[in-house]
Amino acid sequence: MKPFRFKPSRMVTAILVTTILTSNLAFAEECVQPQTNKKYYSVGCLTEGLAPVGFNKDTFGVKWGYVNKRGKEVIPLKYDFVMYFGEGIAPVKLNGKWGYIDKKMNEVLSFKYDSAISFSEGIAPIKLNDKWG
Repeated sequence: MKPFRFKPSRMVTAILVTTILTSNLAFAEECVQPQTNKKYYSVGCLTEGLAPVGFNKDTFGVKWGYVNKRGKEVIPLKYDFVMYFGEGIAPVKLNGKWGYIDKKMNEVLSFKYDSAISFSEGIAPIKLNDKWG
């Protein structure tokens, strides 16, 4: 069995996703953020027409969802954390577990993973029971 290998550019992207989402960093040549009327805690870059956004809804912390290029919320702020869409689906965290949704909020992979990263070239790294695959 061949070992799984990350492409360096994809691993860097995964690390930058967390940095961008948590610190509002933006790279002009790579990141286009939608204009919104709402004051979000964080607004990510548009990928596949949607950008992750976080909003401090209550004392329980930030909830995450997605807006379109016009800044309209199209996936509600209900997730513990979200990542970027890749190949039409995105990893999202709900009630402490990661799963994948499509752009219509359909659950594509169930919420059972310890960690997950966006799809690229038909694959996505996931962590279950302290093992990556």
